Parts: sequence; structure tokens; C-alpha cells
Amino acid sequence: MDVLLFHSEKEKSKVLAFCLESQLNISVSHAGTLDQAMKILLGDANIDLIVANDSEHLTLLMKYLLSVESSLPVIIVGATQSANEADSISAMNVVAQIRSGDIAAQLPGLIQSKYKDLLQATEKDEKFCRISVDLLCDITPLADDVYIRLSNIKFVKIFKAGTVFTEKDLKRLCGVRNIEYLYVPKAASAGFVNRLQDRLQAVSDEAEDGDEKLIATVAQVQETLQDLTQKIGFTEPVMALAKTHVELAVKAIGKFPRLHRIFEGSMLRNSNYTSRHSVMIAHVACAIASKLNWPSDSTFQKLIVASLLHDISLVNPDYCEINTKADLEQAKMRYTSDEIRAIENHPFAAADIVGKLHEIPADVHAIVIQHHEKPDGSGFPRGMRAQAIAPLAAVFIVAHELVEACDREGASFDMSRFWQERTEAYSSSTFKKIAKVFLDASNLKAA
Repeated sequence: MDVLLFHSEKEKSKVLAFCLESQLNISVSHAGTLDQAMKILLGDANIDLIVANDSEHLTLLMKYLLSVESSLPVIIVGATQSANEADSISAMNVVAQIRSGDIAAQLPGLIQSKYKDLLQATEKDEKFCRISVDLLCDITPLADDVYIRLSNIKFVKIFKAGTVFTEKDLKRLCGVRNIEYLYVPKAASAGFVNRLQDRLQAVSDEAEDGDEKLIATVAQVQETLQDLTQKIGFTEPVMALAKTHVELAVKAIGKFPRLHRIFEGSMLRNSNYTSRHSVMIAHVACAIASKLNWPSDSTFQKLIVASLLHDISLVNPDYCEINTKADLEQAKMRYTSDEIRAIENHPFAAADIVGKLHEIPADVHAIVIQHHEKPDGSGFPRGMRAQAIAPLAAVFIVAHELVEACDREGASFDMSRFWQERTEAYSSSTFKKIAKVFLDASNLKAA
């Protein structure tokens, strides 16, 4: 079950989210403004219920929902009499109001009593694997039936096996509810994976080094690979897909990667956070290695494998925001103890998955295990310092921080400032070598 928590008070929102996630094991998306709420509702979240606090923003949200004829149920917390009498609110599907008392204690029980079927049916989502609609054009005719997801409990067949999926179908779907993904039954996923792997291999065989157009395909496959690993495991077909995926990424990045190309380009604009994050780190890490005069095919392959698989075991994209021990401590307010343990140990879990790939150098294992370490020892899971961190892991860690900074700052990101601000942090071992290269103005300009 997916809940949109539309709350103007950040701290109270965190408490409510923690109660819902820990007690009901549901997915909660946060929004404090109308713009944030609309972005979630128009995205791929498939919201089942809105929980909103009574504030000046509530009427705006209700008017928006009315304008699009939404029938989403709404629970109002901290409701007042004036809110109850407002025309825009009374006309909506308000299923309950909690006016006073311990709202955090009352809300989980209220949702459980009203939406027992939805809570029990969340597992139905686990019976399907999602695929980007853009990829369907590359694997037609379809090997299996394809479904559209209307909610966690409702999947409707939209294409039969054997159907040729065309650009016309793609444009039609993209115009309906902003659909980005379709679904194949988990039980029939083997045929889909094999078809996708064959198609990907053909694309890789024909591709030229440094073909920028391939970056978008790599990001799309990254999303699918992540979902397949979660739903059916790192099986032999998924493993074969992963290896071909790495080959295509190597071709896309090319022998002479540059930092500015990935940051200034638009090829990842429509990708989700996890895939964009992974593909950008791969490109940036290879660009850094190139500037260090480590541009061998072997080095690039190690960094690319680590980049594409380092978060493969994470089930929630929000977990990717946790990068230090301090972040882990703060996350204890939002996540259960099991989730915190999974986040802290995910470098080991990802390394185990990487270990299943045949002929992968041992260096990759070290990069993946150390990818959340920091040169000052503030990282996890081992709290290693710069001198103990492997050279290629250091390259990866710097790439990871650079991508995070770019994603966080958006248009205001300044690469020169990034390196200058980290002069002290990157003052020893491989980190110092990396910083020295990019603090040189001529090198930065050519990066």
C-alpha cells in the first residue's frame, strides 16, 4: 500500500511516517507543498491513500484533486470545524478525520481497520516485474502477456504475448496517466529476460565506443535489472543480462569519458533516481580514472560493474540517501531496525551478488564493500580511513560524492567549488592524488 503524507510540519510528518512504516509496513511518500504532492501524484508512485494535515495547503490540494476528478480517499489529521465545512473538502472523498489526541497512535489503527484488504494485497505487487515502456519497443514481438498497474491490487492485461509493440503504442501510453512502466508476471519473467538479453547483446555488438545515445538504454536496463533481482533473485538468466548490461555500459562510456558530458547532457533526465545514480557514478568514476592515467579496459570494467551493482540489494531508493554513520543514526527515526540493518549491511549483500558473476576481478568485491567508507573514517560498514581504502574504491567513493553533490545542488552545482571544498577531506592516500589532478585548472577545464 502506498500513502501520500501531505503535511506542512516536517518533524510531525517524520513521526507519522515512522509509525505507518514500522507498524503497517507500507510505503510513505512525503510532500510539504502542493508542487511536491503533484509531482508524486503524477509520477509512478500509484498512491492508494492521502493523509493530509489541516493547513492552508489542504484546500489547494483538494481543489487540485477535484480538478482532475480524483477519487483517492483522504484522511485528514488535526482537522478543525472550519476545514470540515469547507466546500472543496466536503466534496472530496474524505473517509475519516482525526481532530485531536495522539494522532500518531490513532492513525495506524484507523488505516488498518479501513484498508485491511489493501494492506494484505500489497504482496500482489511482488508477483510482477516492471519494465520501462521504452524497452518494450526493443523486444517485440512480446514473449509474454504484459500488464498495466492500476494500483497495488489491480493489474490489467494490456498486451497479449506475440504482440508487436510499436512507437505508436509507446507514445499512446506515455500520454495516458504519465505511464513509464508496464509489468510482466514474475512466473513468466524468464522468457522476457532471455529476450531482453538477446536484444541487448545485439545492440552491444553493433555499438561503437562512446556512443552517447546508449546511456539512456543503459539507465532503462539498470531499472529493470534492479527490479528483477529483487523479485526473482540473481538467477542465471538475470546474471547473463547483467554481464551484457556491463558490456553495453562499457561501450556507452567509451575510452575517453569526460565529466562535463554526463553532467551537461540530457540523456538521463527521464531516468529514476537509482538508475541515474548508478549510471552517472560509472561514467564519473571512469573519467576520474582516466585523469589519473588509469584508463585501461580492465579498470573501466571494474568501476562499471561496481557502479551498476553496488546498490542492487536495496529495495527502497530512499535508502540511497544514507551515506555516513551520522546518516544511519538519523535514519533510525524513519526506518525500522531491520531496515537500518539492511542499509548498513547492503555493501556486503551487493558484494555477495557480484561474487556470483564469473570471471569478475577481486578488486570489484573490494570496491563494492567499501563504497560507503569515507577518508576520515565516518563511513560504514567498517569505518575505514583513507590509508586502508583500496585505490579503485577511493575513485568510486569520490565519484559517488561528486554525483550526490550534483544531484543535490542541481543547476547551482559548481565543479571547481566541489574540489576546493574537499581539499582537506581528500588530503591523503589516493584521495589526495585525485584532488590534485582536478584542482589543476587546466585539467578541470578539459574534464
